Amino acid sequence: MQRVRLIAFALITLVTALAASIARADTPATQPSGATGAAKSPSILDVVAPYVGGEWKINATWSGGNALQAREVFTWGPGKKFVICKTFVSTPQGEYERYETIFGEQDGKLMTWAFTVDGEVNIVPFAVEGKKLSSSRPIQTADGKDGGTLHQSVEQTAPNQFRWLVSIEKDGKTNQIMDGTWIRDAVGTAK
Repeated sequence: MQRVRLIAFALITLVTALAASIARADTPATQPSGATGAAKSPSILDVVAPYVGGEWKINATWSGGNALQAREVFTWGPGKKFVICKTFVSTPQGEYERYETIFGEQDGKLMTWAFTVDGEVNIVPFAVEGKKLSSSRPIQTADGKDGGTLHQSVEQTAPNQFRWLVSIEKDGKTNQIMDGTWIRDAVGTAK
């Protein structure tokens, strides 16, 4: 009987130690021991953080005359190391998710990994100038030919508003195709 109790005690101790070890592994890292009141170091994602929370909507017109009615939702990704933006576009046939974009930091730069409804993936660095985020990337036409360079920028102009500019540069000419404003519903912001 004594031996059974010892084995049971050993098993309970082992299971408890294993459970504590697993719990520590699943807990996000905190300040190093001995650190008190350390200030949070700035992150490149701080420029995207104000977009998190609520739902953003746009009702605009492309330069070609086509209407754009869409909404975006920004949420935090794992460990607040990423911001995920889902963009939904409304059409006469209904709403669909057109883009899912993940913002993150890589090599000290703000990067996006953008996935489109047609299966395209774009990895694009963004320049950060104050509250303005901008990018440029080559694009192709539907038949695979050079479509020029797509330039985009977003800039938060008020707590619940940001301006979105899109242009295409080709053959030495730049044509603006969008100058729109996204407005956040009065749902508040996430910290």
